[in-house]
Amino acid sequence: MKMTEDELRQVVEKGDEKRTLDEAISDLVGQYGMDRGDARVKLLTCTQQEFRDGDTYLEFDENVDIEEFTVDAQGPDVGQQNESQQSEFEQSYQPETVEWEGSSETFDERDVDEESAPLTEDEFYHLPVREDTGHPFVPENREYLYSERAEGVTDVEEFTYAVANNDFGTLLTGEPGTGKGHMVKHVAAKTNTPLIRVNMGVGITKKKLVGGFVPRSNGEGLDDQMRKAEQMSDEHGIPVGKALETLNVREKFVWKDGWFTKAFKKGWWILLDEINAADAETLMPFFGALEDKESRSLELMERSQTIRPHPGFRLIATKNPLHHSGTKPMNHALLDRMFVMEKTYLDASSETDLIKSSTPLGKEDAAKVVDLAQSIRAAYPEQVSRTITPRGLKRIGEWSELYSLEQAARKELLEGLDYDDERDALERHLESTF
Repeated sequence: MKMTEDELRQVVEKGDEKRTLDEAISDLVGQYGMDRGDARVKLLTCTQQEFRDGDTYLEFDENVDIEEFTVDAQGPDVGQQNESQQSEFEQSYQPETVEWEGSSETFDERDVDEESAPLTEDEFYHLPVREDTGHPFVPENREYLYSERAEGVTDVEEFTYAVANNDFGTLLTGEPGTGKGHMVKHVAAKTNTPLIRVNMGVGITKKKLVGGFVPRSNGEGLDDQMRKAEQMSDEHGIPVGKALETLNVREKFVWKDGWFTKAFKKGWWILLDEINAADAETLMPFFGALEDKESRSLELMERSQTIRPHPGFRLIATKNPLHHSGTKPMNHALLDRMFVMEKTYLDASSETDLIKSSTPLGKEDAAKVVDLAQSIRAAYPEQVSRTITPRGLKRIGEWSELYSLEQAARKELLEGLDYDDERDALERHLESTF
């Protein structure tokens, strides 16, 4: 639906205070009969945005001609480059690579561009199974021990129910070593679903997730031109792509999707590890991606483009407790867009079977180190600064081939301690076990 500049300005600037995106969308839907998704696209492409406490506040963009924008065509697409431009890009651009845990291969990002495979009539709990087309991002199936949640429902059944409901994302909380990522990979393998995993800790940025403009070649001065375009974008509130056009260098750069954008387009699952370690700016793309299904979208601000998700796309995240270094409270608006599922350690019997089957330990010794682990976990984090995970128990089992079981446990727990005053507490746990 066409709108005049004055009409849009009235919607955005209604009242003295800045309006939120949701308020403006409601006006366009109620007053102009616009589709909610179309209203969202119109507002985000023709305004400047500020994010506060999970809400998006709008300011009318004086530099945007709203007649340039339509709902379905929000900017140039990389696929529209001519053959000579594409050839130059292929020859000069050095891509990032991603190492997938399911195999020893390393994939060039250009080589992994296939969508999720078509669905079959088979199901795995609440999820459909996709055709097995050999997609490189489908994890290898590994043994996973199911645990009971409540009323006879297993953790895998609960997880597949949450993921099948596309109204929300899925957030897995719990201590490291409780199997959060392992369960996600198990279900992805069982359903032949491509899955990529991104650690949201130090080093991850919004640009790495969403994408950005990169030089077509290693020409002199291109880095300086990009810095000028980014500065112009910050100062004048225009997309970087438009700034590059203003500097007459747009043809020297090409847009490269980030991994989140690729998953959004191709129908992959994306697992955001330690999401509560990310800064506010990095979290911005996830709000629009977890809107209700009718208006769900991803805004590629730098190129003035809005895209819709592939129906197979799912956002899954993990969160560590706040006593872990680098974590922060979860944004409430983002949390409200997700199913929350708490993962705990296996019960003693199941964990004993796991340690027995994966280490040289017999059942009696496996049960002994599991008892040790449970006592330490109960003391964490008040009395000790680190817990012991199933991986730690497996290392004890491996060390037991060289040392006695007690010495193997002491080696795992006491060597490399960050705090000497913690040694006494751990010594007490060891003495009560052995």
